[in-house]
Amino acid sequence: MFSSFFRSKPTDPSSPPPALPPTTTPAAPEEQEEEAAGQPQAKTQTQTQTQTQNRNHDQDPPKLWTPQTNRKLFFGGLLFFSLSVLATRRALRRRHQACVPPFYTSSLYHKPKVNGAGEALEALNLATLNVVSFGMMGGGGVLWAMDINGLEDMRAYVRKGMLSSEEAGEPLTESDKELEKEVEDWIRKYLGKRVEGDKLRELEESSK
Repeated sequence: MFSSFFRSKPTDPSSPPPALPPTTTPAAPEEQEEEAAGQPQAKTQTQTQTQTQNRNHDQDPPKLWTPQTNRKLFFGGLLFFSLSVLATRRALRRRHQACVPPFYTSSLYHKPKVNGAGEALEALNLATLNVVSFGMMGGGGVLWAMDINGLEDMRAYVRKGMLSSEEAGEPLTESDKELEKEVEDWIRKYLGKRVEGDKLRELEESSK
């Protein structure tokens, strides 16, 4: 009876043979060397792509932080001009009210206090504000009409007007770069002292 438990069961001839575990063949040494050499290259390519993406992200900030320069200049000048006109109207109204004599006072005895130097200085300040704000608004409008947002756009616009369509699309040559550098040096030499003041020395040292 106990021997029947330890006796092996008869195998059915129609049943399929048991499946053997899959065997892995070792790779050749050449293939292993190629895989080992390919892994550092893949890592290097991944690092290069990551650095390029980070660099592009740093060079191209969000558009919310860099709006159109010409529109900023135009609307800023428009706001500045509106405020300067409002200040001018208030100053004129205050001067007009000062000239009107108070109640129960004859116009013959009305002598308002007048400060010629102060009024001249105020008039000069108001005129300067009006002219600067109007020029700022006009410059922004012209740049907006010409679709110019920076120095590169200005260069492209000038090259398009001076050169043909084929030559304007080509990149700058060495002679063009040298000419631009000469013009910049000339401006620094003759106008830097008036424009920059004490910073002319720093500009000359940086150019050297």
